[in-house]
Amino acid sequence: YIRSLFSLSVMFFVIQIMALVLFSMSNVIISNLFGPDQVTPYNIAYKYFSFISIFFSLLLAPIWSATTDAYAKGDLAWIQLGLNKILKLLSGIAGVIVLMIICSGFVYRLWIGDAVEIPIEMSILTGVYVLLIQYSLAYSSILNGMGKLKLQTINIIIVAILFYPVCYLFAKFYGVNGILIGMIVINLSGAILNTIQLKKILNRSACGIYIRSYVG
Repeated sequence: YIRSLFSLSVMFFVIQIMALVLFSMSNVIISNLFGPDQVTPYNIAYKYFSFISIFFSLLLAPIWSATTDAYAKGDLAWIQLGLNKILKLLSGIAGVIVLMIICSGFVYRLWIGDAVEIPIEMSILTGVYVLLIQYSLAYSSILNGMGKLKLQTINIIIVAILFYPVCYLFAKFYGVNGILIGMIVINLSGAILNTIQLKKILNRSACGIYIRSYVG
């Protein structure tokens, strides 16, 4: 089992490192293209919405191990039920994000006063980005529990390569908000691929699928 376990560990490591690079690269790009002072509004907007990520990650934590157990038993119905519940929760989170966007100006004034101006467009784009990441995580957490990491690993390496050129292109037309637009566009691939892959697995139509079933 050493080879398969080592291969799985390497893919987890690559995904985590690439994710860390992508999350930190946005600050570097903004600083290089628009100056360090423009990093502040972006960071404040991101921190404002970051509690959504923390809250959702805490809820997803037990899903990973539970999915591993269900997948080993071939209980795809349980996994589908869990996914449906997560998607319902995401709908509620989307509503919370919309409310946060509406109240963002008021919250920013209470939080930092008039020291930094954060455009509503930046709050909208940050909210969309955070929601997209949570949607992608909903599917990737279940795929991780199944040990299906190869497609995620390939995708995140490609995303890391394209991240700077895509963000730079949008930044030329839309300024700092262009960085956020680029981040949304570049992360769409992960959300789409995770959705397709998991649906194929749950429908038993994925290529190379292997399920250890104790029934039949």
